[in-house]
Amino acid sequence: MRKTLFVADLHLHVSETAKWQCFVNWITGLTKQAESQPDALYILGDLFRFFVGDDATSEMVIAIRQALSRLNAKVPVYFIRGNRDFLLGETFAAGCFKILPELASVNLYGRNTILTHGDNLCRKDIRYRIFRVVVQSRLARMAFRVLPVFLREFAANLVQRNFKHPDKIIVDYRWLSRQMDIKHASQAIYGHLHQYYIKDYNGRREICVPSWDEGAKWLVYNEDHSFSIAKT
Repeated sequence: MRKTLFVADLHLHVSETAKWQCFVNWITGLTKQAESQPDALYILGDLFRFFVGDDATSEMVIAIRQALSRLNAKVPVYFIRGNRDFLLGETFAAGCFKILPELASVNLYGRNTILTHGDNLCRKDIRYRIFRVVVQSRLARMAFRVLPVFLREFAANLVQRNFKHPDKIIVDYRWLSRQMDIKHASQAIYGHLHQYYIKDYNGRREICVPSWDEGAKWLVYNEDHSFSIAKT
C-alpha cells in the first residue's frame, strides 16, 4: 500500500550523537527500501534543538544533509520550519528538501490537508505570541545573522533555558477550523505538542505527530487514509 511519512520535533543536537545518528540511519534505511519507499516524507519542523543559520556546520549537520540529499534524489522530502529552526534557509535546503510555507495545503490521496509545525496554533498564549513575533521579525533575524556563530549558539542556548516547552499547550482549535474552511481542508497534521493524538469533529480530523523526546517515532499515513505510529 502506498504511504506518506510525517515526522516532527526531533530536536537533534550535536551533543546527542546516538539520537542524530538514529535519524541518519532511519533516512538511510528509507533510501535503500526500493520496493517499499514512501511517496513522500514531510518534516514538520524542529528538526534541530536550535538552528542558528545555514553557515553553522558540524559533523551532525553534514551527515544529516548528506542523508537527506540521497533520500530526496529518490523520494520527495518536504520541510516546514518550526519555532526552533525558523532560521533554516535555502542554502541548507538545496538538494535536501523543499521548504513549504508555515501553513501548507496538500492533497493527501484525495483529501485536502493542512500541514503546519503547530506553534502557530498556540494563539491563546500571549506571552509566547509576543516572543515569537519579536524573535522571528526581519530586524531580529538580520541582527542575529551578523553575530559570529558561537555567539548565536550562546544566545540560542540562553533563549532555550528561559523559554521551556510548557507542560500544557492550549491549541486555538477555532482558528485552525477557520483556516481549514479557507483552504477547503478536511484534516490537519501538525506537531509541536510533543504528543500523539487524534481529534475528530464535524467530519474533520486533526492528527498530532509525536516528538522524538522518548525515542524515534513517525506517522505512517496510508493511501486508504488509515494511519499508525511507527518507531525504532
